[in-house]
Amino acid sequence: MIDRTIDRLLWRCEFGSMAPEIVTLELRDRLQRLRDGSIDLHGSPIVRLWNEALIAEYDAAVHSAVRMLDVGDRRAAVQQIHRCERAIDAMRGLVRAHENIERATAAMEQIDAMAATPQLRRLPTVASLAQIVDVAKLCIIEGKYGQASHVAEVCARIAGSLSRRSAGRDLSPDTRERISTVRELCISTRPFSDDSENDAIRNSTLSTLQSLFAGGYAMLASRLLSELEVQMSGRRRFLHHVQRRPLASEEEIRAVVRERSWDGAVDHYLNLSIARYAGTLAELSYRADAVDAVLRDAITPPEISHE
Repeated sequence: MIDRTIDRLLWRCEFGSMAPEIVTLELRDRLQRLRDGSIDLHGSPIVRLWNEALIAEYDAAVHSAVRMLDVGDRRAAVQQIHRCERAIDAMRGLVRAHENIERATAAMEQIDAMAATPQLRRLPTVASLAQIVDVAKLCIIEGKYGQASHVAEVCARIAGSLSRRSAGRDLSPDTRERISTVRELCISTRPFSDDSENDAIRNSTLSTLQSLFAGGYAMLASRLLSELEVQMSGRRRFLHHVQRRPLASEEEIRAVVRERSWDGAVDHYLNLSIARYAGTLAELSYRADAVDAVLRDAITPPEISHE
């Protein structure tokens, strides 16, 4: 924050209520206190890593302020001291933003470790934390240090709430049923896919969720379970389609699922069905038109000649 005390001293000097020599001494003292209070910032590796130009800006402002005081240009010296203050504030904001990002990164990595399996880590609850950290780093690169600090703090709070342990650790009947439904869905669709990476049983995703519930991390586990159910909605839609009508052989279905995904496989077979019904409807329409023409010929009376 800019200190306007030296501006008031300058005004008093210019209006003749304060001696110029006293103002000069006050300005030199203010500049020296700024330099003493910013030694750590000036040598900070964090500032050099993210924006070394701030150090150059600070050095230029200090040297200009000293030179203006030496030549007696107090107004220009005040301007350069304020320039130095702005550079120091920017460096402080940069260091604060970096520290907040470090805390957010540690919290994000804790959630990532708790998720444990690749399938859970790809879910929005976990993946979004890394994206928020990336946004905070981008804000630092763009020089928006206050915004970077705020974004990093938001990430840390979200991760902190997710990693908070609750008192009750027993699974509710509803949660047990939901986990059982996901397990049954994996087993029922397994013959139609050779993708074990996204099989929530084989890749230990369900066992990880149960461990999180057992460990008291109900908020994290509940959100992951809800997102897992959404992720597997394509499998559920495919299974309902298969149960309603038989499809091709399992080998052919596996090839279609591998190429098009679960939703893509359903759409593929629906389009085939529509194409078959379209041909049947066209044939029926042709026959109906033919019958209509015959009936019209049968009921139309012959024309009578008047010759």
